[in-house]
Amino acid sequence: PDVLDAVLWFFKRFHVRIVVGDGPSRDAGNAAQLLRDHALQSTCSAHDLELVNLHDCGFTTVKTQHGFSMTVSAMALDCDYIVSLPVLKPHRRCGLAGALSNQFGLFPIRERLLMHGRVKDIHRSIAEVNTVMRPSITVMDAVKTYRNADELRHGAQPADLGYMLAGADPLAVDCHGLKLLSTIEPSLARKRPQDIDHLAWASRVGVGETDYQTHSAFLRWD
Repeated sequence: PDVLDAVLWFFKRFHVRIVVGDGPSRDAGNAAQLLRDHALQSTCSAHDLELVNLHDCGFTTVKTQHGFSMTVSAMALDCDYIVSLPVLKPHRRCGLAGALSNQFGLFPIRERLLMHGRVKDIHRSIAEVNTVMRPSITVMDAVKTYRNADELRHGAQPADLGYMLAGADPLAVDCHGLKLLSTIEPSLARKRPQDIDHLAWASRVGVGETDYQTHSAFLRWD
């Protein structure tokens, strides 16, 4: 909520139309109820905005420049500027959940089932959706994360990391996130970007770079 609040205050200065949306996973429960009860809802309400359920906003089928077809959120596709606000976490299937995989929320449930059922390649799908709807900027929360899994309901254990990451290249953000997360997550120890399938695919299809530079800043939270 704090990250979203800061981002909303920043963009409201430019008097642009802002849409805050999410597409909850099927196994998390009723999407409408989840969004109504979500902590982000109160943040949106404070800014006179609605937390939009992307599952209710329609989908469209697109084909990437590499000939890969997929169905994605029509609303997100129409946006001029996408700001992605992921949380850095380990993930049992993908290895890492972060900037690139945050776009998974733009897929409809049926598309996700095809990926989880291995009918479609989930790793390539994550990479390809980022070629069509690449975030203009990613602000990734790595202050508090998990070990062993990406959600408490999947057996995750809360852990402190203490970083915020931001960048215009989601692949570079994930590469640095992998470096940080590997210090506390045993399954990622000694892993390189090419060892994480969706990062390798993202590099292959030209989403971004694995060679990057970082600039550090100390942030104080009051």
